[in-house]
Amino acid sequence: MTSKEFIESGILELYVLGTLSAPEKAEVERMCAEHPEVKAELEAVEHAMELMDQELGIAPPVPVKQKLFDALPESTLVGKGKQIHLQPASETKNNWMMAASVTVALLSFIAALFYFQKYNSVSGEYEALVSQNSMMAQELNQVKNSHDQNEQMLALATDENTKRIQLNATKEGSNLQLFVYWNTTSEEVYLDLGNLGTPGDQQDYQLWAIVEGKPIDMGVIDFTNSNSLVKMKNIKGAVAFAITLEPKGGLESPTLENMVVLGQITT
Repeated sequence: MTSKEFIESGILELYVLGTLSAPEKAEVERMCAEHPEVKAELEAVEHAMELMDQELGIAPPVPVKQKLFDALPESTLVGKGKQIHLQPASETKNNWMMAASVTVALLSFIAALFYFQKYNSVSGEYEALVSQNSMMAQELNQVKNSHDQNEQMLALATDENTKRIQLNATKEGSNLQLFVYWNTTSEEVYLDLGNLGTPGDQQDYQLWAIVEGKPIDMGVIDFTNSNSLVKMKNIKGAVAFAITLEPKGGLESPTLENMVVLGQITT
């Protein structure tokens, strides 16, 4: 058997896996001593096995190892040179081909497991990056909203047609203080929530405008927006603004005893 045939037989892989008999191991060692190319191939197989074992931390599956063992040909030692004679030749060739096939299957299995673990690792890193980018986008959106709110407040405050109405607490001992920004030309109304806290689950704060002595519904206050400046309904001819605490969804007419703040418009 030539050194090339010896290498291609698959016996070197079986040697590394430790499934050879003592005579077969001796034959491998003899071939390595006599043929540098066989020794180099054996070292390459050993190195590949070590890398896979270190990377994956797994040993060859027992069923696969048993198949390798079962695929070994029966052999005997004859002569002083202790060379292995395989009988018959055709059966020996088939056995070695089977052993080589099982070895290739084992290496393919280990490689597939290696790349599967690598894929899971990369997939996890990708999901973490997506989550991080999503959080950054949310933070950026909050900063943008805050910037837009500041610009909106500045535009309202500097518009000569905008009136700033201070709403003070109606109950003694309360420190509530809010501001209404009302543009008498565009009739737009914005409410600065100030230190007004959120109501109970079954209640809403409702803004009212007093026009010609009558309360006009300006809408319930939306606390779901992170901005402290809330757009309310437009109004014309208001002389005062007030806020009451009403049942969820608000009422058509205010509950006066539940009024929390009130502010008169000064000319």
